[in-house]
Amino acid sequence: MRTALKERCVSAGLLALAVLSYAFWLTDGRFNFWHPGAGLELTFNSMLDHLLRGEFDVDPLIAGKEGFYRDGRVFAYWGIFFAVIRWPLTLFTGGLDIDVTRLSCLVAVSIAAYAKLQTLHLISVSSPATAGRYILYLAVALSILFAGAQIAFLRPVLYQEVCLWAGALAAIFVYFAVRGIRYGRFAVSSMCAMAFVAGLALNARVSMGVGLYAAISLLMLAMLLRPLQGSGEDSATASGATTFSARVFSGPILLPSLLLLGFAALAGLVNYQRWGDPLVFADYRLYIMNELFPDRLPRTQAYGFFNLSRVPFGIVYYFFPIWVLRRDDGHLLFEEHQWRLIDATELPPSSFFLTDTLLMLLLSYAGWSLLNARRCGGINRLHALAIGTGLAASCWLMLSAISMNFRYRIEFYPLIEFGAFLGFLLLCRLPRADSSLRRVCTLAGVSSALGIVASHLVMILYKVSDFGPAIDMLRYGVFAHYLDRLKSFFTFSASWIQ
Repeated sequence: MRTALKERCVSAGLLALAVLSYAFWLTDGRFNFWHPGAGLELTFNSMLDHLLRGEFDVDPLIAGKEGFYRDGRVFAYWGIFFAVIRWPLTLFTGGLDIDVTRLSCLVAVSIAAYAKLQTLHLISVSSPATAGRYILYLAVALSILFAGAQIAFLRPVLYQEVCLWAGALAAIFVYFAVRGIRYGRFAVSSMCAMAFVAGLALNARVSMGVGLYAAISLLMLAMLLRPLQGSGEDSATASGATTFSARVFSGPILLPSLLLLGFAALAGLVNYQRWGDPLVFADYRLYIMNELFPDRLPRTQAYGFFNLSRVPFGIVYYFFPIWVLRRDDGHLLFEEHQWRLIDATELPPSSFFLTDTLLMLLLSYAGWSLLNARRCGGINRLHALAIGTGLAASCWLMLSAISMNFRYRIEFYPLIEFGAFLGFLLLCRLPRADSSLRRVCTLAGVSSALGIVASHLVMILYKVSDFGPAIDMLRYGVFAHYLDRLKSFFTFSASWIQ
């Protein structure tokens, strides 16, 4: 009990420190979370204003080049979730003229941090109270609060707000998924909560929504197809149809399914009003930005928005960022491949092995353990694999997407963190010798520290990076490019400090 209380107190202190850190980085130390806005940063405000009038377009002067022109009106492709959460602004005179992107980003990243910390505590509270286990808990807590998705994306722009909220919804989903795995069953309330946040994600960032929909759908399928309980083959065969039907209409299946269908219908309605097709989430033939990049539409027509031929380069981009290096002829590695298949490869270069070292190790351990029933620590492997396979759908979408941007890394975190939490759960359940546990704790501490340092460095690079294709930016090398960008950034910062 004392250890649990100690962990609660330490976790509360770390969470408070983390939120303060997020606020600092999102505002560059100014702590100004809203201000009068203009242009693209008011897109979601405009979307809300139009939705309240029963319209689905946005102000063309606000959306600018990021809009989609159709039948005399301009539309945005982002989900209506971000407009809905701005409804409180309507309670104030001139509220829709206020840019709250920074505040929204802070709320999203704080919710994600709280959900992840609760997931970690859920696992830890039922584990044997040992010094080694507490050190491991602390290392993972530091890693999920001060590295990876919680730090690397702290750039308060509209594009990043979308991804941070998608990550927050996914973190809540993972909490309930781990809770079901931890207790060995999924209650109706947990399944409904997972369906609810999956539906919100579908109406926020569709690629994340696809992963969450796939995860809960495969989980429900696994629950439907679990071995029938019976005394023999004959009895199982005779009652098979009745049992299967009863499972379909049971609370853990029926109610979440209705929620999923309801949110899918809402997304379909929005899509129909925007594009004339309920199954289209964005019609890039209508993208105004195509005027600036005439090569994009032919590339999309030739290779599609998603294509498996991009996966090898996607793996390089997200895991082994050697694509920023130049060859002897002055061109980037894989430059021809990028021009042929990809609209944009954005800076900064990064790797999950650097920013999330401990989580990747725990994910690898979980994957290795789940391959053998004797090592899986009583975890329902079918349920764990179903959820993990579904979450991987978002990863595959990003690996094959026509653009590869730094912020898209958020799509990988639900799978990485779900696997890492399972790895932590398995480590807590396995009896280990003191010497072995000390080695694990040492490795965890070093990995956590590496991830924290790397995430902060990458976040700073992200703040000074320009959006858009990076090939022309790197003509003089990645180091020269960032030396120039950092000089400009710190010159501005120095003038502000003075």
